[in-house]
Amino acid sequence: MILLVVAIIPALREQTAERRVLLEKAGAEAEGAGRLLGLVLWGYGLSGLCAMVYQVGWARVLALLLGNSTYALGLILAAYIGGLFLGGALITPLADRLQRPLAWAAGIEAAIGLSALAVMPLFEWATGRMFTWSLVFQDRFGAYQALRFAAAFGLILLPTLFMGALFPLVVKIAGTLKPGVAEPAGQVYAANTVGAILGAFLAGYLLIRTLGVENSLRLATGLSVAVGLVWLLVSGAGRFLRLPLAGTLAAAAAAGLILVPRWDPLLMNSGPYLYARLFETQLQQGIGIREILSNDELLFYREGVEATVSVVQARDSGERVLRINGKADASTRGDLPTEVLSAHLPLLLHPAPKKVMVLGLASGITAGSALLHPEVERVDCVEISPEVMEASHYFADTSRLDYHDPRLHLILDDARNYLALSDVRYDVIIIEPTNPWVAGLGMLFTREFYQLIADHLEPGGLALIFFPAYDMDADTVRMVLRTYASVFPETALWETIPVADYLVAGSREPFRLDLAGWQKRMAEPAVAADLARVEVEGIGLLANFVMGSQRLTQAAGPGPLHTDDRSQLEFDMPRLLGRPRTPRLLGILREVLSGHEPAPVIAALGAEDARARLEGFDRARSLFYRAFQVSQEAVAGPSGLDRMIQAWQEVLRACGGNWPRQFAARELAGPLAARGSFRLAEGDPAGATADWEESFHLNPFSYQASDQLIGFYFEAGEREPARVWAMNALRYLPGNAYALAVLGQLAQKDGDLVGAERRFREALSASPGTLELRWNLALALIRQGKFAEAEPELRTLVAGDSGQAKYWAGLAYAMKKEGRLEEARHYLEQARKLDPNAPEAPEVEPKIP
Repeated sequence: MILLVVAIIPALREQTAERRVLLEKAGAEAEGAGRLLGLVLWGYGLSGLCAMVYQVGWARVLALLLGNSTYALGLILAAYIGGLFLGGALITPLADRLQRPLAWAAGIEAAIGLSALAVMPLFEWATGRMFTWSLVFQDRFGAYQALRFAAAFGLILLPTLFMGALFPLVVKIAGTLKPGVAEPAGQVYAANTVGAILGAFLAGYLLIRTLGVENSLRLATGLSVAVGLVWLLVSGAGRFLRLPLAGTLAAAAAAGLILVPRWDPLLMNSGPYLYARLFETQLQQGIGIREILSNDELLFYREGVEATVSVVQARDSGERVLRINGKADASTRGDLPTEVLSAHLPLLLHPAPKKVMVLGLASGITAGSALLHPEVERVDCVEISPEVMEASHYFADTSRLDYHDPRLHLILDDARNYLALSDVRYDVIIIEPTNPWVAGLGMLFTREFYQLIADHLEPGGLALIFFPAYDMDADTVRMVLRTYASVFPETALWETIPVADYLVAGSREPFRLDLAGWQKRMAEPAVAADLARVEVEGIGLLANFVMGSQRLTQAAGPGPLHTDDRSQLEFDMPRLLGRPRTPRLLGILREVLSGHEPAPVIAALGAEDARARLEGFDRARSLFYRAFQVSQEAVAGPSGLDRMIQAWQEVLRACGGNWPRQFAARELAGPLAARGSFRLAEGDPAGATADWEESFHLNPFSYQASDQLIGFYFEAGEREPARVWAMNALRYLPGNAYALAVLGQLAQKDGDLVGAERRFREALSASPGTLELRWNLALALIRQGKFAEAEPELRTLVAGDSGQAKYWAGLAYAMKKEGRLEEARHYLEQARKLDPNAPEAPEVEPKIP
């Protein structure tokens, strides 16, 4: 027995030692697998973070391209999810067959970043193309939605395919590193979900606001590639494969981040989904969108949590426009009547407005106009976007808003939330939302919101809301009016831009118009001056009145209301955007605005002279609507132009000096200028110039007449009239490139080469994309012997259009004069490849573009 024990003990010791080694080896392997699993899960969490940065960033940039209606945002989300689905569907049958799945996952993760970086220039390209595509498809709603989905899907397909393919692989990897099925899959899903939550928060509230959309996407691409590199290095693939591949991926990412061009914010915020028809004529003439946009100068650009906000100034007219997600929401000229009257109308209708709320700051013009009334003691302006607040300072010279006025309180908040949590009551509430087709904005046109407004009015308080009829049809206009009247039984409809912008003033109590008090308050110097800039004086403001409560109720008719649970505007109005505007507006005129009800207002005024004037205003408006219809239905050619001219001249006679004279004058100017061109073609230059001159005086902010007059006199060799009309044009459009180019040409003919250079530089500054203007400047510099200054202009020309022999010849001539003969010979050879007869010296007389 003792011998047996002695024999067994060493054997047991040997077995115990072997078991200990095996256990230690298994423990080490388990520990290594655990560390590797942790690395995989951390990496996949970061991948989820990047995925949400991509999604938020792409949604923001695609909204600039496709619009931010409910339909557009839904299509963007569908495109993203569709790519994920396809990626998962393609990889799942292959996942179990792949050797070294972690190496594959590493490659796919890096491919997510590289493909996301590679597609970034395509967003800018697609923005330019969307103008043309929209012209083809926009009037067919279904086809246009298919186009928009195809654009979104195509742009983000590659990276989303790779994202979708990654999940099944990571689940397989986790399953091989940890026993079981449910637990490792759950851990993978949890890691990705936590990363996605963090990514959504960081992208929405930190990255975009601090870095911008483009830089946030670039950061995510770099992080995706970094995760892929880490996975690759620990994947167990051969060292001779891992290191070169990792170096290649890192180099590709670095090169991409450096070489991929930056977006042009002006082009990206140009609103192709909305403004394609605005540029239709130029696009059909083959003018590129960049050249069209070259008249615009970007003054301000910020990307915030809520929106991308920019301020653009036209180089020719100096008009500034506030754009939110590419859509114009305020301006210093086109929208000015609405912005100014949105303040003055309700403040004049209320007998003693002391506390005022303005919902939506935008340009600040409405808030600035409200503060001009001395009886106003407080103006609370609620704005949801801090970027809009910052941008409003660029309109300070037009808004005249004193940001240090103690009566002004700027409140950064959502309007509905603020009112829901506030117990402050106001005498006047002014609601200036953007167009209700924008996703989420329909909630500012619902009965519940109007009820919330009414609950925050003092007794006798008045609410005024703006709505854009130009984006609506008769049914949507009726629904807006019907909903408003359901809360405010006493209403009055006012027109600020004919057949376009409307204001509805509403109260729960009857209006009491005190004509004497009204005129006294309008005579306040600051108020009178503010109204004068939109051509309103004294009782002439009543020309903007369209209808009162009784007529409005009849026009609205029976039908559904717009409510929080039935926010129909967000779904109906996007369908209208692509349709031709003329039939919609004519429908509004016939079905809603035809017939008027001035009697209640006259009775309230109680003055015979007011009665007569108001009836005159009513007649002028009726004539305006008739002329508008004639213009839309007139056939092309001289006879149609004559009918239009006659109709608008009748409107002007009826208006006198009152509203809507400025709009009628603008409408008359167009057909007059067109008739002038017909008259010139028929051999009647005197009749042509008479029409052009009248057109110019009616609307000096249009190129149509001024450019015709300048060109006519210049081509006829009449230098002085050409100079006079060019100077006249520049008084109203200081950046009129054509007028500046003609003045440069005239200065050159007079021997004033310095003056010619100055004018050509001014013209080029106004229209930097016009190559012929740059050519004229280069020639002016050459004629002065400024060859070194001419060289960069000539190099820009050959880079912009390498097929023009004269540009190469001009560059050759400048090089020759600088003594750089070898370069001169090379450039002259380039010129003569294009044109064997290209001269060695540039033409003597430059041409006007």
